[in-house]
Amino acid sequence: MKHCKLVVGFLVVFCASALAAAQTHEKPVSKAILDGITAKSGQVGPFLLLTPDDLKGELLKIAGDPCNQAAPIGFGQTINGSLTSSDCRLDDNSYADFYTFSGTQGQQVTINLSSGAFDTYLGLANESGTFVVEDDDGGGGTNSRIVATLPASGTYIILANSLLANTFGSYSLSLAGSTPCTYSINPATADVPGLGATHSFALTTQPGCQWGAVSQSSFITVNNNSGNGSATISYTVGTNTSGATRTGTITVGGQTFTVTQVSINCTYSITPASIDAPAGGGTFEFTVNAPAGCSWIAYYNDWWIWTTNDPRTGTTNVVYVVQPNNGADRTGTITVAGNTFTVRQPGRNCTYSVSPTDIRVSPAGQYGTLSVTTQPGCTWSFFVGYSWVEFPSGATGTGTGTASYRAYANSSFNPRTWTVSFTGVSSVPIIFRQNGMPYRTGFDFFGDSKVDLSVYRPSTGQWIIRDSQFNGVYTFGFGLPGDVIVPSDYDGDRNSEIAVFRPGSGTWYLYDRNAGTYAAIPFGEQGDVPAPADYDGDGKTDIAVFRPSSSVWYIRRSTDSGYTIAQFGISTDVPVPADYDGDRKADIAIWRASAGEWWIFRSSDGQVAAAQFGSASDRAVPGDYTGDGKTDIAIWRPSNGYWYILRSEDYSYFAFPFGADGDQPAPGDYDADGITDTAVFRPSSATWYVNRSASGVMIAQFGSPGDFPIPGAFVR
Repeated sequence: MKHCKLVVGFLVVFCASALAAAQTHEKPVSKAILDGITAKSGQVGPFLLLTPDDLKGELLKIAGDPCNQAAPIGFGQTINGSLTSSDCRLDDNSYADFYTFSGTQGQQVTINLSSGAFDTYLGLANESGTFVVEDDDGGGGTNSRIVATLPASGTYIILANSLLANTFGSYSLSLAGSTPCTYSINPATADVPGLGATHSFALTTQPGCQWGAVSQSSFITVNNNSGNGSATISYTVGTNTSGATRTGTITVGGQTFTVTQVSINCTYSITPASIDAPAGGGTFEFTVNAPAGCSWIAYYNDWWIWTTNDPRTGTTNVVYVVQPNNGADRTGTITVAGNTFTVRQPGRNCTYSVSPTDIRVSPAGQYGTLSVTTQPGCTWSFFVGYSWVEFPSGATGTGTGTASYRAYANSSFNPRTWTVSFTGVSSVPIIFRQNGMPYRTGFDFFGDSKVDLSVYRPSTGQWIIRDSQFNGVYTFGFGLPGDVIVPSDYDGDRNSEIAVFRPGSGTWYLYDRNAGTYAAIPFGEQGDVPAPADYDGDGKTDIAVFRPSSSVWYIRRSTDSGYTIAQFGISTDVPVPADYDGDRKADIAIWRASAGEWWIFRSSDGQVAAAQFGSASDRAVPGDYTGDGKTDIAIWRPSNGYWYILRSEDYSYFAFPFGADGDQPAPGDYDADGITDTAVFRPSSATWYVNRSASGVMIAQFGSPGDFPIPGAFVR
């Protein structure tokens, strides 16, 4: 795009705000001529501050200046010229010739500039510079072309220029123009019937003269609204049912075409006026009688009668549907243009019983059946909506029958309910209730979705667990001195297994309390850090280790018994795997205490996320503290007993005190609301302090001094 080209001697200004659409290149503003004029005139500042009279006076002082000279060119004329170093020189070091012609308002002109010696550049402007058109390659290749309609009668100036600096040679410049356009219409008015239709009138003008036809009235539509040369203008008039004559207009080429339309007298009636529909319902119809063009809409006024509400015209049948009537006799109506059609329907007087109406669904989901008892012929249905309950074989029936449902597993932490509506004569709510079935990585040994108070006694290898539901206390001997406890749900039954990792042999020992069986699985070696978690999202904890010596993770997948090996972290990092991105799969992650850094390899997109949060003396306690389904980065600071939690929702953080120096953090979901609760175990007094998000603070003494809290097994 050419920013601005000033041709001062002829008061021509070519500026970016008026460039032609065909431009493809840029040329800078030419100020060389302007500087010369202002120096001769004694003016300081832009030339445009001079008045036209002052400007013309100053120009007369520059005798022989090629930038102040132009040659005339006439319509139909072709001039063969050339650019030389003696022509007007612009500030981009290109050279130009100027030509003038007289034009008429509305006249269409075509200017062509071509050269085999240089890349041409063409301009057109009026003397005031208020009309400017420029072009580079509009003529094809390096040739230029301008096609424009002149805005006013007067003198116009043509710029013949090269695109590039210091290029010279011969060129050919031609000017062509049309005769100014005049327009007339025939006829100038039309009287049209009230029904409306498509009509036309003739537009006469010179060949090539452009025109646009515009309707000035909402009831008139122009069908061919633009063109050039003489034409037949087609228009459509809508039906007039207003009861009064109306007038509208179309404007084209400065001419006005007037339409006058009388109104139709619309009257309506229906045949028949009523019907006695059967109890079983069905599809029926009646006739609306109306003159052609008269519009109407049928409205049904009762839920058990249905018809379309589309606008219609003239005499037409109305098709409607009557629903079966399981209740008492009833009457309904359809209204059309002030007329009422009546539907009378006897009832079956059906009675219904449904069983069951309050259903407890297993967290794992289940199939079941609902029974309906009623008279023969009585219809019924269950309305489910989009939910976790569905009726695979359909939810409707007639007479006594059954409907089979399916309730899906609840993979969330929270219990849920859903109401299915049974409809016979009236609606009956069927309530489905289902507890949550969260996938846990440890500490829920009895499957009630709550972390159990539990301790491990290293001196004897005993596990002492209190059932959070019934408060029973159980003791299990499992492990040897030096073992690392790794309790978690390795088989996906919602119960954590009692488990240890033996570093000396790199063996995992798992005890299934419900089945009374145990397994020994070699996986790892001396120096490995156990990092069990559900990495493949199947609801089962996967055996895994982090090897600090090589910063390599080794994961034994429970889904396909395959292995994942990944290098992530450095030797001083500690593993903190958890589901940080909410895709129900644990992410490989490390806590770099020395730098207060968290590094997370997200399983959802394979990207690495990092956060600066915490200091070297802090303990890593990640968990879902906000209940959004994503693990939050979190630390507990022993020096002041504060918990600092970085929200996964918006990466803001909050902090609060809970615990004291010497306590062992043991976070977990103690009240089964899907939110990780802050908790500490005080070894000196064997006291638990649990800040439950749904049930308030719990203080309980459980264990003995020196015991280790099992829910703190993976706190680093």
